[in-house]
Amino acid sequence: VLVVVVVFCFACHAPRGVDAKTIKFYLHQKFGVNEFSTVPAAVPPVPPTRNGVGLQVVYNYLATKGASNSSKSLGFVRGTSVVVNNTASSTVFFVSNVFHYDDGKNVGTFSQQGEADFASGNPWEFAVIGGTGYFRNVYGYNGGQVYSVTPVTNSTPIIVTKYRARLSFKG
Repeated sequence: VLVVVVVFCFACHAPRGVDAKTIKFYLHQKFGVNEFSTVPAAVPPVPPTRNGVGLQVVYNYLATKGASNSSKSLGFVRGTSVVVNNTASSTVFFVSNVFHYDDGKNVGTFSQQGEADFASGNPWEFAVIGGTGYFRNVYGYNGGQVYSVTPVTNSTPIIVTKYRARLSFKG
C-alpha cells in the first residue's frame, strides 16, 4: 500500500508540460549613472583590484536586443551585487536581480542570482529562479560575459555585457 501511495503522490506533482525559450540581450552600465555604491567595503581591496570584500552596489541597467544602447529595448535589469571574495587576480561578486522584460509582445519578470568575476574575461552563469507574468513558473540559467568596454575621458568606462538566458516553463 505504501508503494502505491508514494507513486500516486509523485504523479500528482509531475509537470503537465515544459516549454523552453532562449532570450539574448545586452545590458548597458556606467558607474555613477545607472550603478551606485551603497555600502563601502569592509575589507580593503587587494592590489591591483579596486573593490574590497563587502562593497555593495545597486544598479538599474537598460536591456536591449542589440549591442547598441539605441537598439530595441527589452526592458531593464535592476538589482544588487556584493563583493564576496577579493584576491590579486580576481574580484567575485554575488549578484541578485530581477529582469523586467517587455518585448512588445511578452511582458513579465524573472529573478536570477549567482556569482560572477566580471573582470576575469571569463563567462559567468546565473540561476533563473522564478518569475511573474509571461515568466510565471520559469526556471533555467543565464550565461553572460563582457561584450565591450568603452573608455570615457575623465570618467568611468561604459560597459556592455552580453547574455543568453535559457529558460524552461512549467505548464
